[in-house]
Amino acid sequence: MKISPALAYILVTLTAASWAASIVIGRAVFDDAGPMTLTFWRWFIGALVLLPFVAKRMVKNAAEIWAARWIILGLGAFVGIATGFTLLAVNFTTATNASLVNGAQPIASIALAWIIFRDRLSPIQGLGILAAASGIVLTIVRADLDVLMSLTFNIGDLIMVAAVTGYGLYANYLRNLPKTIDPWAGLGAIMFATSIALIPFYIGEVALVGTSTFNQDVILAILFLAVASSTLAMVFWNAALGSVGVARAAIFVALLPIFGAGMAVFFLGEELFLFHFIGTALVCFGIFLVVRGHRKPEAALVD
Repeated sequence: MKISPALAYILVTLTAASWAASIVIGRAVFDDAGPMTLTFWRWFIGALVLLPFVAKRMVKNAAEIWAARWIILGLGAFVGIATGFTLLAVNFTTATNASLVNGAQPIASIALAWIIFRDRLSPIQGLGILAAASGIVLTIVRADLDVLMSLTFNIGDLIMVAAVTGYGLYANYLRNLPKTIDPWAGLGAIMFATSIALIPFYIGEVALVGTSTFNQDVILAILFLAVASSTLAMVFWNAALGSVGVARAAIFVALLPIFGAGMAVFFLGEELFLFHFIGTALVCFGIFLVVRGHRKPEAALVD
């Protein structure tokens, strides 16, 4: 059902807030729950929550979904590993830094579209990518030239860059999903595929570091991530895309660093520094230029 642009903008704002909250929550419970444990249960429970609403469409498109199973599994792997890396990153870096780097998802998508699919890149988009990349680098090196020269980067920030790359790959390869598959059926299939792709990582984490402590905080964190940051965020995002398109919706991802930093300060007591403000401004400016110069958006993003 078509929704109004005003409602679409509210939904994408809520989506950005829920994605930011997922980073802060992952940081808050990382002592008790491993990142792959949180990620697996997040997507599996989220898929179960979505299932009653898409089951009929999935059954109707069963043949098409099976024919595209490797594409769907690949998409699930991209988004699953990316979200897992996001929660892994906050074991080593701050939620503020992770939120800022994560806010550059549209930049990664456009850059990868240019590299992999040879999509045309306008001069404005090129300038936007340069501005956003500068903001990310500034944040990673903490505006400290000695860090840049010595290459002693925080491993968490680099893991977060890898996660954003995964999101970008998902966004670009989503164009390979057959158009014969109903969008909501495809969403349900991808969410279940994400859970399947994460099983080896979940088992590996348990084997290497042991089982997580499923206390009240961890259970509540998983439920929030499953319902708000996975199911509702995906539904809100897809509904907004149908109303205003990717170009206008993507710019709202720029709110992620702002929400993330605010939540990290309020709930985790993290500090903000000047380089955070400058880095956020550069990323937001870069996203604005990329979206403004984008001729033909192809796919949606996900956290």
